[in-house]
Amino acid sequence: MYQDAWKAEVGDTVAISSLPLPGAVPGPLQLPVVAGGRHRAGVGSPLGTLGTDVLRRMTVEIHLEVAANPHVIFFAPACGSDIPRGAGYVRTGQSNFFSSHPDTHTSRFPNVPVMFVELEERSTDRKQPRLPEPKRSARTWAQLDTGYADTVWPYSVDINEAYLAELRATVPSLALVGLVPVSGCGREDTLREVYVAPGWRLNVVPDIPQRPIPFSSFYLVVKPKVTECGGIGPMSVPAAQLGSSFLRAFGTTILVPDRSELWIKLPDPN
Repeated sequence: MYQDAWKAEVGDTVAISSLPLPGAVPGPLQLPVVAGGRHRAGVGSPLGTLGTDVLRRMTVEIHLEVAANPHVIFFAPACGSDIPRGAGYVRTGQSNFFSSHPDTHTSRFPNVPVMFVELEERSTDRKQPRLPEPKRSARTWAQLDTGYADTVWPYSVDINEAYLAELRATVPSLALVGLVPVSGCGREDTLREVYVAPGWRLNVVPDIPQRPIPFSSFYLVVKPKVTECGGIGPMSVPAAQLGSSFLRAFGTTILVPDRSELWIKLPDPN
């Protein structure tokens, strides 16, 4: 949402007649205010956040493939049927995670876009002609969070305590390397444990039979069980959350909720 000044209080509703972006869905959209107070910014500066209750109504393209020209395009849902199937696009199904109709989900997970992650042991013996199948950790789902600015520890993966317990059982090299202050949910900065896994890579796993997207450098940040903030922290099942640096690495990310799909197109390495 963009304008020069906006005054609203928690509990108010802001109506947007149109979004100032190409292909925007016609309004009005009734948006509940989740952070009160007076906000001032220059023209073109963001003043609010569109939640998934709005995003599930449209197809969204997030373009970060060109650092000097990051932008987002909104399309009406019907336009989501023509996502390219080739040219480097990689699909991840969103069944029971993100869709235009979350009331049909058979799970109780939040209606947010996800990808799937696992850790895989890297081989150090290049002389063996036939290497054994690499060890892998348990796979879990990871929410995509465009607002998680993981600038201190790039390629940060928030994990909850349930997933940390699984990784401790399967990744012997898991090691605590520091603490990072994190703020959010109306709370002061809290220190969170940061882990690495020497000798292992992080795989972001799209649909089979497509190959995983590997990250040799990554950090695991443990999200505490803070029930009032919701999210993955208080969940009893393993779960994760990807920082925005992953979206920059993906280049183009397309959310198609009416088809329960997420597509990414990796930047051209050349």
